[in-house]
Amino acid sequence: MAKGRRGPNKKPGPKSRSKWKEEYLTFLPELIRKGTTITQVAKIIKVNIDTLYDWQNKDKRFSEVMIQARDDYNCGRVENSLLRRAKGYKYVETTKELNGLGEVKLERKVKKTVPPDTQAITFFLKNRAPDRWKDKHEIEGGLTILSPVPIEKPDTAGL
Repeated sequence: MAKGRRGPNKKPGPKSRSKWKEEYLTFLPELIRKGTTITQVAKIIKVNIDTLYDWQNKDKRFSEVMIQARDDYNCGRVENSLLRRAKGYKYVETTKELNGLGEVKLERKVKKTVPPDTQAITFFLKNRAPDRWKDKHEIEGGLTILSPVPIEKPDTAGL
């Protein structure tokens, strides 16, 4: 019998692999896409965060799906920010005025509006509807360009 890292009659390899489940390849990336942090994921499946990193380092498939999930999450956040910027939005800004002792003297809440940004609108439309919103338009039709008739040079030999 081969003796592995975990004793006789057991497979060699990291101890943490015993908690591995194949369903993690679909379940964990979905959590990441919804915004769950790696630390929260580790708590949910009841493993140490180092175990998750170990799995990522040793299992190429797991690493790839986790990286793709993080990319999907970040792209989604950026897309939402772009859309929000293209449409414009309102927010409440809170300002505090301090007195000479450093205590809050007055707190003001002001409603502010960020107007739609034309550059964000342009970028959004060019990427979402490129057939209607592109810079270069090609015209199809029956236009034929004729080459000009060559003109002969005048004979200047007699001058």
